[in-house]
Amino acid sequence: MYVVYSNISNVCTIVIRNRYNITTLYHSIHHCSNNSRTYSLHISYIMPRSSLKNVKNAKTPNNVANRNVHRAKSGRMHGEVMFGGYRQQRPVVVPPKATTSSSSRQKAASVYHDVKAARKTRAQRKNHNKRRNKKEKKQNEALINVPLDKGIPVSPHLHESHMIFANGDNNSATLHPKPHNPKNKPFHIIEIAGGDLFVPKDHLNDPTKGLIARPEDPQAPLHFLLAPRISVLNRTACSDNPDTNKGLCNAFDACESEVRVTLKRGNEKQVILENPKDKYMAQGNQTRRARTGIEPISYALKNIPHHDAHTILKWIRSVEFCLFEWIDTVQIGIVLSAIDLVDAQTFTIPSTPSQPSEKPSKIYGGFACGRNVYLNSHTDKDYTFSAVSIHMKDVQYLPTDKVVAYFVFPRLGISVPLRPGDILFFNPLEPHCVSSRCYKEDEIYCVSLYLKADSIGLNDNSICLTQLEELCLGVFNAKK
Repeated sequence: MYVVYSNISNVCTIVIRNRYNITTLYHSIHHCSNNSRTYSLHISYIMPRSSLKNVKNAKTPNNVANRNVHRAKSGRMHGEVMFGGYRQQRPVVVPPKATTSSSSRQKAASVYHDVKAARKTRAQRKNHNKRRNKKEKKQNEALINVPLDKGIPVSPHLHESHMIFANGDNNSATLHPKPHNPKNKPFHIIEIAGGDLFVPKDHLNDPTKGLIARPEDPQAPLHFLLAPRISVLNRTACSDNPDTNKGLCNAFDACESEVRVTLKRGNEKQVILENPKDKYMAQGNQTRRARTGIEPISYALKNIPHHDAHTILKWIRSVEFCLFEWIDTVQIGIVLSAIDLVDAQTFTIPSTPSQPSEKPSKIYGGFACGRNVYLNSHTDKDYTFSAVSIHMKDVQYLPTDKVVAYFVFPRLGISVPLRPGDILFFNPLEPHCVSSRCYKEDEIYCVSLYLKADSIGLNDNSICLTQLEELCLGVFNAKK
């Protein structure tokens, strides 16, 4: 390991030749000065020659240390373009610009997967690439690619009004939403049927097929992924017995009964309930308001029967199994590494003297649920792919069920049809919303799962960063 100073660009570059020495970098982070002059910090990992077979035109940050880096006989640089020698993807989350402890912790967590990858052996990297290639092959075989140029984006209305989407019996003539605040922007109702939105339907007659929408940038995360219906129903056991679906909906009803008032998500996120007596709720770990920290278990979950809480936790775990089965391997590694670095809270339920504590979920920290609910187009500050699912009581889910609602991406001009039990994973930073229900005689539960970015930041600026978090924060700053 050696340090390169540049008096011209005020940059200090720390170059590491051995991946096993990357943990010693922390001791050099706070000593980057020369004659009492402070330098901005860049970190560069010089990979071994064997890791460079896929690296072309490698460069160190800002070309500061190019002249000091050893070159192989072939002329290729032992550069730092890829950590661990495999293709990278950007994480879903966009870390905040603030420099507080909580914000810095989010930045550090977003690159911890890269830092761990830099320390992998050749065999570990080979196994990783093998799993990634197997996942990509499975996606190509079972998922239908959704073209991004067939629908007409309705993005001009995103900031001018609260945009909601209607279909079926609940069309623009029957919907009369009221804003939370009379001073809010007006509602703009768009019909899905016969409109300009593209509705993919190739998968509806084949339960072994799903949908996937990839951006043009190969390093960007997916827009959305609808898991194949037969795979989802088998994973969640929703097709075996109608009592499974009834028990899950009863558990949501039990939570709703313990909620005092319906949840309001601010002026920019309008929650519309067709029945004013129903309540929209968010349960799981929650950011504490007006004080620091994360509340591990919400009030309602502490007061419902244990078997109802267990039913919800079991279903969340099954959704995570679908996530592991279909979402890109790199994205799964990014979020699991982030949770591991900061020891973040995930969804858990209270234990009782007669019921021992159960293992929490692996990724998601909470869920939001509403009966016959629809929202305006919005984005969320979640850390990874969110999930949405529709459920109905006393109904046995079949591979070829009818469509009961749509999940809309206005900027993409795409509306994804949802049937009972479907699971859709989507990028929370892409404008999205759920439509009104298709049939008034149906009673549907719209459930979404999320991991809030504040859960990774721990919502406490009094907690100092650990040595490993300081190291990762330096790597994050070097990659900017």
